[in-house]
Amino acid sequence: ISKAFFWREGVTKQSPKVWTLNLEEVCHTLNVTVTPGPLVLVAERDNLTLCCRVSERKWSSSVLILRWLFSPLTPPTLRPPVVPTTSPTGLPPSQFLIVRIGIKKIKQYGNYSRRFPQPKFRLFDDAAGEAYRLLIANVTGMDQGFYSCRVQEIRKYRNTWRASSNGTGTTQLTALERPSPAPAAAPVLPQGHKEDRQDSRLTEDQQ
Repeated sequence: ISKAFFWREGVTKQSPKVWTLNLEEVCHTLNVTVTPGPLVLVAERDNLTLCCRVSERKWSSSVLILRWLFSPLTPPTLRPPVVPTTSPTGLPPSQFLIVRIGIKKIKQYGNYSRRFPQPKFRLFDDAAGEAYRLLIANVTGMDQGFYSCRVQEIRKYRNTWRASSNGTGTTQLTALERPSPAPAAAPVLPQGHKEDRQDSRLTEDQQ
């Protein structure tokens, strides 16, 4: 059993939209799987696509709130950090938000994604809402760590967004250093080439 949050929308004369938060228990668990995993090895400067698949939704009319999170690999810890479930937005200091899809299906990239001079991450989702692919461009050693796909299923009931289930899938990325290119070998002269040049010089001197 895990904790989840409800968002309640109220209407007043002073404020047309007021949100309140109620905490309740959620027993159902989504099946969230990240592939490739649980460990993926990628050569530096290559691109990698991680796929988050979601199944076993409790309600066919529900909406999914999805977050891709990144936790850098900090030795000697080799386990993914525990994802807190007591807050819908709070993250531990070692965990960064890459991208989020909310109720309106708008992709919102976090501050971590915007710190790169070139686009580093890109999210693709299918029409059925069952697969969410995260592209990581130009992998480097700084990208090593745990990538988690955190999903929460919610549905609207009497102007209240109710969370019915949630789930998380994680994979670990390890970047492999590319071997340095071997130095170009000196050209090998065919046998007798040096002797032919010496014979040519002798012929010129004799002339």
